[in-house]
Amino acid sequence: MFRISRKFIYLSLIGLFTLTVQVNAAESPFSVAVDPPSIKTAAIAGNSVSKYITVENTGSVPVSLKIYAQDWEYAEDGSKIFRKLGTTKTSLAGNIQLFANEIYLKPKASQNVYLKITSTKSGKGGYYSVIFFEGVPVTSAGKSVKSNVKLVGRIGTIIYHEVERTVTHNLAATLSPEISATEAQSISVNVTNKGNV
Repeated sequence: MFRISRKFIYLSLIGLFTLTVQVNAAESPFSVAVDPPSIKTAAIAGNSVSKYITVENTGSVPVSLKIYAQDWEYAEDGSKIFRKLGTTKTSLAGNIQLFANEIYLKPKASQNVYLKITSTKSGKGGYYSVIFFEGVPVTSAGKSVKSNVKLVGRIGTIIYHEVERTVTHNLAATLSPEISATEAQSISVNVTNKGNV
């Protein structure tokens, strides 16, 4: 009687899964570009400013893109951390309006996505957001590509907004000399942003 070990079945399933992912990825390549990658705006308290982002499908298959805003802030190492809209002190929640929440792009096609940013009457300093474009490949009929693993990607445009006439720049620096008899002298500089942008 012929018997198949559990190990053989397990390794075969892993191999089949890996092959499926590679085949589906090869059949469904997609790529999206946004311009500009960041937007800097300013408006007096109570006023608004309008901008647009050009989104281009540079891939070879159609894509359906979901459009949404999130907050962001700097981590200690200088990288950006993205958070749910309305969760940071400098959030643009309630002050940023998108005029589309989903778009469909054929291969090599592009579209402008418009947004409006309002400076609140009580706002001061800087407010920040990111507009994400997230999507999956779709068929020419607009339906998601059928695959065992959905290929999801997103790209964003960073928003920097200032309430005019309320911005303060204030950097404080402290020096910490470290002198050693056996090594070269070094100086550490600690810079703190005490402004509101």
